[in-house]
Amino acid sequence: MIGPPPPNQVERRSLSRLQWFLFLTIWFAYGAAINSGNLVAFGLQQAGVEAYVERHHLCLEGSHVQLLQVRPVVDAFLYNEHIYPGKQPGQFMLGACVYFPLHALGLSYSSNYLLTAALVTFFTASLVTNALAVWAAAFLGLTVTTSMLPFFMAVILLLYFVALRRWNSLPYFIVGGLIGLSPLLAYNALCFGNPLLLPNIAGRYSDTFPHLNWDNLLSKLNFYLRMSILYMPVIWFGLVGLLLYPRRLQRERFAILGMLLALAAYILNIDANGTCQYGPRYLLPALPFASLGLIGFSFFERKGLRWLAGSIVLVCALISFAINLVGAMQGAMLCDFPHSAFALYVSQMLHGEMRSYPLAALLLLPLCLSLVLFLQALLRHKSPQNEADPTFG
Repeated sequence: MIGPPPPNQVERRSLSRLQWFLFLTIWFAYGAAINSGNLVAFGLQQAGVEAYVERHHLCLEGSHVQLLQVRPVVDAFLYNEHIYPGKQPGQFMLGACVYFPLHALGLSYSSNYLLTAALVTFFTASLVTNALAVWAAAFLGLTVTTSMLPFFMAVILLLYFVALRRWNSLPYFIVGGLIGLSPLLAYNALCFGNPLLLPNIAGRYSDTFPHLNWDNLLSKLNFYLRMSILYMPVIWFGLVGLLLYPRRLQRERFAILGMLLALAAYILNIDANGTCQYGPRYLLPALPFASLGLIGFSFFERKGLRWLAGSIVLVCALISFAINLVGAMQGAMLCDFPHSAFALYVSQMLHGEMRSYPLAALLLLPLCLSLVLFLQALLRHKSPQNEADPTFG
């Protein structure tokens, strides 16, 4: 007779469904919020994708699309008579993998810029943001290939993995990292003649070079403290929650704090602060790891204290969500950077100054469906019957 599956297997299946429905819900929500303001303002990202696919070279010049005509200023530089982006190449490589089939099907930047750029963004930035949260350990190299900002965080995570002493998994860890790094090394060798010569170094972006200057450090510390309170206050609850981790999770707490300190050590000791942005974008790599600290409030022994702390954190999280949802809908490229752009953007929206959302109509139904399935899976996973059943213990 075939009996019911083992308790652990049933629990894993339930949790897996929950995770996948949450993944799809967030992914579709990201896609629906992709707006024309960002697609036009961040033309540099699309310019690299177009150059790779349509002109089959790694430099940016030569586009016939006005929005993609890049000059060697600010985020692009001239090197050996060619224009290169002052960015890591991973974002352009991933985008080219998406744009290649779209272009083959007849969709292009010249024929429909907004829809094409939105689809490229949806299948790269929106997708990878979620995917790396699930499979981050196998793609640390890809993270560095996409951006140098979390480089020192990746080093700390590597040290954490070594501290686990899971030597059987070490070859997979190393191979995954090398696979992620190889496109960056190849790009550097082809463009700049040295696999270790990074774009910001080749372009001499000295404002990204770390150096110790107390005035700069204090200025940056004040800036990030103020901006984090205005745009992402939930991050502070995450930091407090990390201190509440029990002793058995001490190694994990040190790893998370180490990654946050590594990022802070870098961004507090460079001259750049992100310039045109809605909120402190250099803190974005810290947010998912700091959010893990929210789990710490669940370790309170008293149920009433857990409910109180959870309610406060939930309110703060919803406030942070609302602030950043407005930013996502109105645009992240804000060069006239006030103390808080939330009120400014809300005022614009109330007066009808809205962006267009190329994928919203296409993703509305999948978003609603995935949200319903996620809520059903959540209720099923946390139902009183399941909590009483040792299967869900």
